[in-house]
Parts: sequence; structure tokens; C-alpha cells
Amino acid sequence: MLTALGAQARRISGAEKARYHAACVFASNLVCALAAESTALLERCGFSPEDARRALAPLMRSNLEHLLQDGPAAALTGPVERGDAATVAKHLACLPNAQTRALYRTASRTLLAVAQEKHPERDYRETRQVLWKQEMD
Repeated sequence: MLTALGAQARRISGAEKARYHAACVFASNLVCALAAESTALLERCGFSPEDARRALAPLMRSNLEHLLQDGPAAALTGPVERGDAATVAKHLACLPNAQTRALYRTASRTLLAVAQEKHPERDYRETRQVLWKQEMD
């Protein structure tokens, strides 16, 4: 019935249902958390919430399309992908609190693994050091 409606149906074991649901949370709910942080940072720059969402929309849409079409490694851009440790350090320094810095560090550590897959020849040691440096908050 689901296939007839255009859905992709797949059977998974009962033991994998929590993992399946967690994957969906990462793809949907946690994206909302990242969007909320992005919007809040732009609000600190003087944007209204609506203007922040409008400003972020083209970037988010184009990245999501690229991500879904070509996968995370192909869609990845930015300072972690480039191995730009100085910019990553500047970003961490401007974030408003330890929780936001922890979110940036955690997501960026995952991105670092994707970047290394995309560019195995690049030296990411400095970026790794910045991302794993302990905070003094």
C-alpha cells in the first residue's frame, strides 16, 4: 500500500527501530536546532527573525538539494572542508556561550571526518586541534 502511494517501504528488524527513528531525528529535528542557532546568530547581528530566515533560505535550500542529490561529501563546503583552522577558531570565539560552541565543535568534528573522506590528501591537523581544544568556561 505504501509503495502504491509513492513511498519507499523497507522492512527493518524491531531491534533497529530506535536507530531508524534517531536517523530521522538527525535529518529533521536536529536540522531545526541548527537553523534556530543560525537564526539566533543573525539576530545578534541585527536581523529580525524573519529577515534572518529569508537570508538563510537560499543557502539552506541549495545545500539541501546538493546534499540529497550528491551526498554529504560532495555538498560539504566551508572552513572545515578547506582545513581553515583560523576561521574555525574565529567562529568559536564569536559564539555567545559554551552550549553553542559545543554544538559547533560537535557538528564540525563530524564534518572533519567527511572532509577527510572528500580530501584524503589534505592535512587537517590544525583544524582538528582547534576543534578538540578544551574550553575554559
